[in-house]
Amino acid sequence: MKKLTLSALLLLQIVFSHAQNSEWEVGMFLGGINYQGDLIPRTVDLSQSNVAIGLTSRYRYYYTLNFRANLIVGRIAASDMDYPERESRGFSFQSSLVEMSGLAEWEPFGKERELRGGSTSLLISPYLMGGMGLAFINPKPNFPTIGNPGSQNPIIQDIRASYSKVQMVLPLGIGARYDINSKWTICAEIAGRVTFTDYLDGISIAANPGNNDYYWTFGLAAMFKPR
Repeated sequence: MKKLTLSALLLLQIVFSHAQNSEWEVGMFLGGINYQGDLIPRTVDLSQSNVAIGLTSRYRYYYTLNFRANLIVGRIAASDMDYPERESRGFSFQSSLVEMSGLAEWEPFGKERELRGGSTSLLISPYLMGGMGLAFINPKPNFPTIGNPGSQNPIIQDIRASYSKVQMVLPLGIGARYDINSKWTICAEIAGRVTFTDYLDGISIAANPGNNDYYWTFGLAAMFKPR
């Protein structure tokens, strides 16, 4: 965790030092993070969301193309006890999650928004975003009963499973930005994460090993242009 904290601080130092350039914006993110995996029987269940906060920086490469660096911190969790059909199984988990990612944004109306002058514009400009990142996880699964202690027990297999707590993720999402004035912008966005693991929750074989876990973030970002 100390290495992760130092890496995050170094990233922020680089981002904010470059943000003095007029092409850069820096900001803060506040919203939610929502896990979807073995312990969620529905496609989307917002009741399992938790608070997520973050820092972000955007570089305008061209009117319609931006590049971003994100640092997002949150917690994912779920419990079978929240679903009557799963109460008899009784699995649950929680995990801290820290994501560091880089993304590209395509803003089709970016030129119109910029040329209107920001402070006088009422244009809400949509964008698509995608990229790559790393998610640092620490799942703590809970099994109310373990049963047969033999190696063929799927719960024992999950307890003994070896998996990395640093996972590559592919963020994909949509958003919309509104210029308050020439300095401040508000962005609303939602993004899913494609993952390559079924162990975000520390549970796989004992539940649904056929599908990987994933998660969403959603919320608002306030962006500031230093110059």
